[in-house]
Amino acid sequence: MYSLHLLLVAVSISSVPQQQPDEMPWLHYVCARPVSEGPGQIHFESGRASEIQGDYRNALAAYLKAAATGTQWPYCLYLARIYLRLNEPAAAEGAAVACAKLAQECPAGRLTLAYILGETGEPARSEEIAEQIIESDPQNAEAWYVSGKNRLAVNDGTQGEARLRKAIELNPELAHAHLALGTYYSQEKSTFERARRSLERAQALGLGNFKLHLQMGALDLKRNRIGTALRHLESAVELNQLAPEAYYLLSRAYRRSGAFRESREALDRYQELQERTSRLNEEIARSQSLYQKGMKLLQERRLEPALDAFREALGPHPNQDICHYGIAQVLALKGDAEGAIAALRKAIESRPYNAAYYRSLADILHSVKRTAEAIDALDHALSLEPADAPLHNQLGNLHFAASAFEKAHAAYETAIRLDPNNALFRLNLSSVLRRLGRVEEAERQKWIFQQLLSTSSSQN
Repeated sequence: MYSLHLLLVAVSISSVPQQQPDEMPWLHYVCARPVSEGPGQIHFESGRASEIQGDYRNALAAYLKAAATGTQWPYCLYLARIYLRLNEPAAAEGAAVACAKLAQECPAGRLTLAYILGETGEPARSEEIAEQIIESDPQNAEAWYVSGKNRLAVNDGTQGEARLRKAIELNPELAHAHLALGTYYSQEKSTFERARRSLERAQALGLGNFKLHLQMGALDLKRNRIGTALRHLESAVELNQLAPEAYYLLSRAYRRSGAFRESREALDRYQELQERTSRLNEEIARSQSLYQKGMKLLQERRLEPALDAFREALGPHPNQDICHYGIAQVLALKGDAEGAIAALRKAIESRPYNAAYYRSLADILHSVKRTAEAIDALDHALSLEPADAPLHNQLGNLHFAASAFEKAHAAYETAIRLDPNNALFRLNLSSVLRRLGRVEEAERQKWIFQQLLSTSSSQN
């Protein structure tokens, strides 16, 4: 046993932790090949190294740079996990939604979204996705694992246990399923022995993370095995110095061992972290309130007060992309195109998988005759939303403005394939066909345009 002060010193000089079994094991076999190639490779590998070391902020920065290279899939899978580890649930869900949209045919995106939703307090939404995956692939152990966690979250212990055991049956080396099962068993004295076996199995599979040591420590504390409990809880604190629950349990274990000074130190640390969490929540709530105020002022066209509100909302949270986006909207209305472009680039830097930001950037770049950059921005947007017909039409307009008529023709054709009843797309196609000297085809598209207008008028 050692004092809390010595424990914290030991943390600062500890060696780089070994890589643990992943709580999202589907990332490895689905994403290993895509992320090992392409322009984002160096940034991605840097992010993985930082993540393994527990340096989540630098990992986030590296993954964002990887995603900004234009090959967002599958980098946003790792972004979702990092946001979750940084306790930013809204950002984690946004990244996971992007993952699911970017690779609809691949279960990894949907599994990531299901896992994130379950971890951020939405087990019903998570379960709906997990059930869909299980229905299409009953042998998907990871989907059974996510489903089991969801059932436990809504106090359906019978189904939760059964589904976790199914996951383990399909993949006996799914360490986190053993951890979840051990955590469930540790709730009742009658199943303490099963809890011990499950947690030790997770440890034998290579798991030695904060959650495992916390659960093993809590279980040993319940079983009055104080010495073993202390070892696990001290390990938990080494692995995560910002988790209040670990210090609370550690304080109890120290007290029961007779180490009253260490118990007080741990309890003081617990209270300090609770107060820090409370202050952070207050800051976030204030930031959100200021953002909503900025949006209301923007709608009222009170631009200067709106700009002040958005800038103040950034405060200690400079990566809030929506605030940068609000600033860009205000600056665009004030005629400050360069300022709006800079703000949009900051929004994109924070959230490189949001197509709306690229679309807005393209609009402003085009307004200042930077058409080539606008086209590049739209290409990024279309890599995220390839089935968005208006985006293809907008790209056609940009190519038309740049006198790249063949490219404009291709973009308009794609827009019409995605939305054949949009009259405006037909008119645009007619215009570019005329520029290409294909007069008969241009007249045909103009006739379709008029028919669509006529049909729309009669329906209205």
